[in-house]
Formats: sequence, structure tokens, C-alpha cells
Amino acid sequence: MTTLTTARLVIRRARPDDLEGLHAVLSDPRATTWWSTPPHGDRDQTRAWMADMLQPGPDREDFVVEHGGRVIGKAGFWRLPEIGYILHPDAWGQGLAGEALTAIIDHVFAEHPEHDRLTADVDPRNAASIRLLRRLGFVQTGEARNSMQVGGEWVDSLYFSLDRSAWSERLTIWRASRDDAPALHALIERAYRGEASRAGWTTEADLLAGQRTDPEEIAEILSDPTRKLLTAWRGGVLIGCVLIADRGGGVGYLGMLSVDPGLQGAGVGGRLVEATEAALARDFGARRVRMQVIRQREALIAWYVRRGYRPTGETAPFPYGNERFGRPLRDDLAFVVLEKTLA
Repeated sequence: MTTLTTARLVIRRARPDDLEGLHAVLSDPRATTWWSTPPHGDRDQTRAWMADMLQPGPDREDFVVEHGGRVIGKAGFWRLPEIGYILHPDAWGQGLAGEALTAIIDHVFAEHPEHDRLTADVDPRNAASIRLLRRLGFVQTGEARNSMQVGGEWVDSLYFSLDRSAWSERLTIWRASRDDAPALHALIERAYRGEASRAGWTTEADLLAGQRTDPEEIAEILSDPTRKLLTAWRGGVLIGCVLIADRGGGVGYLGMLSVDPGLQGAGVGGRLVEATEAALARDFGARRVRMQVIRQREALIAWYVRRGYRPTGETAPFPYGNERFGRPLRDDLAFVVLEKTLA
């Protein structure tokens, strides 16, 4: 049974015990303002509505959305290729709808090669959903008056579509899961070590041999509540990642920034740094971000300086003798410490 995970959400198939959570959403008049039915009057109505959602079908990719262990709504395709979603008002304004739809669209395009275009039908008065669809890359294709009757009232429609080709060029960023570990390990090694890394400017091939990380370290990071790996995807392919950590006292840490060597210079690293700063402030309450960079990597230090990071004057020794961090090819390696204050 398909389960999708993002930085903040679990997106899964519906179960009968979701009745209370979904009824709380579908009975709320604020949530159903632009929905296809009036607010549900009782649980029996929600139970009947759930009957279709609980039945698998070749054209149904509909999911319950959980946040913090609580059902906050549903999102997906009751019938492909038309997308739809509804969240409880308590979940509004946090970017959760976009996070859910991004994961679902990635999944649908990956699992349904027969569909090259997704569609949406939106009430013209639903400004928030229109903004979200446009941020996701949907474009308006038409409009209609009196297209649907809801609670005895005729409403209008705006029609939107999203092409597979447009989506494949879009970069998405979310928290890594354990399933991503093998791809993460391969990406990080490719970005830092060996001849393949020389295609990009993050290579350390002239400074270090051996490994940059190992599967055990990645597993440790993914199971540690004070650390996360953010991942960047394009067209369902992992192309970048970055480590973030809570160092306490309002200080966050950024490390292990990795971008596929063939895609470096295309803005992926910058996007990951922006996502890192936002996640550190949001998830860990960080007011400052620190990092360590090998002092011989002058181009990388300059890149961070252009993004507001400044040398603190501190240095840190390289862990000679610990091959988990690589085998040094010179005896003068050390780290400089950079820091940025978040707005």
C-alpha cells in the first residue's frame, strides 16, 4: 500500500478509522467553502463519502494527509487526471497543501506513464487554491459559467492543467526518508569523491580519497531527531541534498551540501541553502547558521560568502586517522568556520 512521506507529512491510503478526522474536515463550513458539496451534517454522510476513497481503482490516487499524527485532510485524484484537495482550517497558511500535492504529483507521474497532463477545476473565488496551482506550475486553460451546482447554488469554474514535461523541469525539496538512503549515499559520494566528482566544482578528489560518508552514517542521521537530510528532486530523480542539524541555543548547522556534478552551476545548491535556512528557523528555532569548510576549498568558501556567510576567525582540526571522513592526500587540512545570522 502506497505511503508517501515529506518533511512534515505522511500521505497514505484511507482507512476506516479515518472517519473522525475526515469528518472534522468535511463538516467544517470554512473548509468546504469552495468544495464540491456543502458541509457534512453527520458521520454517516462522511462514512458514505469515504466508501469510494476506500475502494482501490486504476484511476484513483486519493490519499489521507497526516500532520503530526493527526488527519488534516485529503489530497489526490478521485479520478485521474483531475486533482483535488481539502485541508482543515487549522492547517492553512503553513505550506502543507503544496507539500502534499508536490509529493502526490511526483508519485502519479512516476506511476502512471499513460498520463502526460493533470487537470484541476477551481471556483474563481478560491484565490488561495488558484495561487497554489500556479506555484505548482499549472496554467489556466479555460473557464465556464454555471458549471456545477453545490447546495442549490450554481458556481463557475476555472480550468487548469499541468504537463508532465513542465513538471519534470521543476525542482522539489523535502525531507529524506529511509527509502532514500541508497540514492543519497551514491549522490554524496559522486559529488565529493573520485573522478566523477571532477565534473563539478564541489569535488574533494585532490584533497581526500576514500569515502565521504557511508550507509551507516546516513542511517544515523535519518533516525536522529536533531538532524535531517533535505533532498532536491527533478522529474523524480534525486539531484541534491544537504544536512541540517540543531546545535542548541538558537544555532543551526549546515553541512554535506551535495549536487549531482553534472548539474552544478544550475542553481540547485542555492535553492538547497535557502531551504536549509528556512527549515532551521522553522523546525529548530535557529537564529544563526554555522558550517565548516575545508580551508583549501577557496571557491566554495567564496560561494558561501556571496550568500551572506562570514568567516568567524575560528578553525577546527581535520579528523586525521578517522577514515570514515576520508583518507587525506595532504597533511595541512583544516576547517574554517562560517556563520550567518538569519533575518
